[in-house]
Amino acid sequence: MSTLYENIRFYCDKAGISGAKLCADSGISKSTLTSLKNGRTKKISTDNLYKMANRLGVSVDDLLGSETKEKSPTPEGVELLDEPNKKALIEYVLKKNFTDGQAKAVLSFIKQYEEGGD
Repeated sequence: MSTLYENIRFYCDKAGISGAKLCADSGISKSTLTSLKNGRTKKISTDNLYKMANRLGVSVDDLLGSETKEKSPTPEGVELLDEPNKKALIEYVLKKNFTDGQAKAVLSFIKQYEEGGD
């Protein structure tokens, strides 16, 4: 079972809802959560993370289990991307009016993905 799944389960329990209800309310397939639970995948799309976090009333940082909370993403984090993707990410974050915490979570997800982490 992945840490991400355990965190999602924790916040579902705290909110008093089942994983199936979370998926239904968030518009996410049950198989996405089941794959996390069974370890078939250890990653989930950023979009789905935000949907679940919004439904649960928590931050993506909370779901990811981020222990360090910074006020804004570090410039070094953006350097992981090539120039076209960097611009696209910045435009997307600005367009969506992400909070500093949400922007940091996106960068954390990208770092984890690029490092091939879980």
